[in-house]
Formats: sequence, structure tokens, C-alpha cells
Amino acid sequence: MRCWGLLREGVCLPDRPTLPQPYASRWRAAFGPDAAHDLAEALKDQPPLDICLRDPSQTQTYAESLGGQSLLPGHVRVPAGAPVTALPGYDDGAWWVQDIAAGLPARLIDARPGQSIADLCAAPGGKTLQLAATGAHVTAVDSSARRLERLRENLARTGLAADVVVADATTWRPDRQFDAVLLDAPCSATGTFRRHPDVLHLKAGRDTADLLDLQRRLLAHAATLVRPGGTLVYAVCSLEAEEGLAQIEQFLKAHSTWQRAVPSDAERGPFPTPRRATAAPGPATRRCPVAATAFRFTITRALTAPVIDARFRNC
Repeated sequence: MRCWGLLREGVCLPDRPTLPQPYASRWRAAFGPDAAHDLAEALKDQPPLDICLRDPSQTQTYAESLGGQSLLPGHVRVPAGAPVTALPGYDDGAWWVQDIAAGLPARLIDARPGQSIADLCAAPGGKTLQLAATGAHVTAVDSSARRLERLRENLARTGLAADVVVADATTWRPDRQFDAVLLDAPCSATGTFRRHPDVLHLKAGRDTADLLDLQRRLLAHAATLVRPGGTLVYAVCSLEAEEGLAQIEQFLKAHSTWQRAVPSDAERGPFPTPRRATAAPGPATRRCPVAATAFRFTITRALTAPVIDARFRNC
């Protein structure tokens, strides 16, 4: 037995990786026994270190200098245990640490120079940095002043710029609408279990009603901040359908002028074809031709963390 002191003294893990209940049974039913097995196997190894580059054109250069591999432009995966602050490019602000899956929502924005983008629930700020690196005008909003300090530090280190606002994202009322809004909503974070295995023990059995209500309110309010024709991206790092696909379906039923579509192969990158849910039909004149939804769930140890992304277009 391998002893594990993350939760309390005396807690031990079996030699074979095991998912705790109720997640083992729930994920076996939702994803199948093979997927559940692979999820458990993902607990065996130390997670790798992913970094996101300020300048994606330097991907190959940093992949070589860091001894890593790239799975997407602007991404490099380096060996686990690498000393972050001693790696080439850190002091120059050329990159920041960010799991590859955590970077997918910002990629769905497809940000362009000069666009106005709001990043809600932004701390600790990796997505804000991604968006700012495109030349977009980014406003990062979070209720935690303490957690936003890390974003300010990384903005200073990378030389990137963003407006940082301490506010409640459910009630924040700026004086304008945005070309795009990214909402990385608070969630159960079960999709981060490989890097944070204690989350499956800490969250097991907890009532999620308040969390689901918060997600609904955040998503509904975020929609009011998007200009007509603009883009809204919703993301959670949870494997629970009630926090992802169910929230997306409820949002679409309540907001008939919004629609979604499947992301392109380029946007999916190395991730598998997403599982898709069919949007409810509505008046064709109120449906937009371009939008996207993705349920990105990668079980393999090579890619690890799952995220649920939905990209909507405001007609």
C-alpha cells in the first residue's frame, strides 16, 4: 500500500490505481468499462508539465530547447518534475504553465487583434494571458483579489496587458458589451483528478445544487455581456454531465437566439471527435449559421485532463 497524506493521516492508496465511489460506478455507466479503466490508470503516473507560449510561432524552438513535445501550436509538454523557474524562457516571460486542456476554451474564442473580450472567473489567469497574447483587449473579472494577484504578476512577467477587475461575475455590469465572453465557471473540478486526486474524495457525496444554480446564473448573465453577433464560450473542468452538457441544453432552451455547432478539426487539435448533443429546433430566422459546441474528454495518459466547452453565437 502507498500511503497518501493529502486528505488525512493514515489514508492509503492500493497498489493498483482505483477510482473511488461513486465516481467509479458513475463513470463506468457514462463512458463504458474501458474508459473507466483508463481513467483509473491515469492515476499511476505523475502528470507532465504543460506550458503555453506567448508567441505560438516559437513552438518548435521551445520544444527543442525545453526537450519537450508539442501537441498544438503554442503548446509544449516538458518532462514531469522540471524546475519551472529555471527553464529557458521563464525569466523572459515567453511562456506560462497551463494544462493543454485548460487552454482549449480560449482557443475556441478565436481571438483577433483589437477585439474586446471579457474573461469571467478569470483567476489564476492562464486564459487571460492566452487571449491577451493575440492582441485582443481583455478584461479579466474574478471575485478573488488574492487570486488575481497571480494574474497581475504573470502579466508583468510576460509583458502582456489586460484590465483586471475584482467583481462578482453574476452581477458585474460594464458600460459596454464585448465581442466575446469566456466563462470558465466554478465546478466540481472532477476532471482535474489526475493532477489533484484528492478532489474525488473531497467532492464525493456533496450536494451540487448550489453549484449548478451558480453555473446557470453565471451563464445567463454572461450572455447579456455579448454584443449581437458575438461569441460566448462556456467551460468547466468537470466530467459530470449535469455541469456541462445539461447546462448547455438548458441555456439553449432558455435563449432561442443562441446556437452552437461543432468545432473544426483544427480547433480540436489532437483531441478526439467530441461527443455531440443536438440543439433543440427553433425558428430558422433566429438561428445563427456559425457557432460551436464540444465535449472534449480525453482519457489517454498522453493528453489527460478533460474539459467541456460550448461556444455560442449571439444572433
